[in-house]
Amino acid sequence: MPGAQPQKRTGLIVGILAGVVVLLLGVGAVAFFLTRDGAADSSASPSEVTEAFFQHVSEGDFDGAAQYVCSNDLESFQQAAADEVSGMAIMTNIEWQILEERINGDEAEVDVEMTIEFAGEMHSEVETVPLVRESDGWRVCEF
Repeated sequence: MPGAQPQKRTGLIVGILAGVVVLLLGVGAVAFFLTRDGAADSSASPSEVTEAFFQHVSEGDFDGAAQYVCSNDLESFQQAAADEVSGMAIMTNIEWQILEERINGDEAEVDVEMTIEFAGEMHSEVETVPLVRESDGWRVCEF
């Protein structure tokens, strides 16, 4: 209709961002299960682990990202990765910025602003990345 306002796609964009996050962690977990070798720095802070995880994923290095995923989430991540393999190209178009870190014993949260390009426009959302301290250091978990 002439003069009609274009529909907002906020819900679609938020859904896509959430799907990308699940896909990121799913692929990382599959690689983790197959290749985990303890190479992650056990002295790294939750923010450093989150940064390293996203850096590996943005480079398409899912084996590298896997070393930062907690061991409790492997099965669900494997299933997510198997269901979403066709979307892996989207994951390399993400930008992120670490905003804040909170540590409470063996649990931590890191707030990350993630930006993704969709339909030629950049869209951002702040996500909280949960981490747990395992015997070999902090790991992204239940994200």
